[in-house]
Amino acid sequence: MGYPWSVILFNDDIHSFEEVIQQVQKATGCGYTRAYEITLEAHSKGQAVCYTGELDACKKVVRILEEIHLLTEIVKAGGE
Repeated sequence: MGYPWSVILFNDDIHSFEEVIQQVQKATGCGYTRAYEITLEAHSKGQAVCYTGELDACKKVVRILEEIHLLTEIVKAGGE
């Protein structure tokens, strides 16, 4: 069935690509390559799912991403 929530990361024109990659790594615990893929998707498509999990875990990811004022949203998984 999978997890019920996803964190959406929106494109950011304020931070460098590298800053976003580093913050995605910090927030999600993923490696550089996966964080790069997420950042590239958000940059090229306007948004990307950067994390899927339980609601409390998603809220933690959002808090970390928003430390540097990245735009995020939590949605029901599959609803993005």
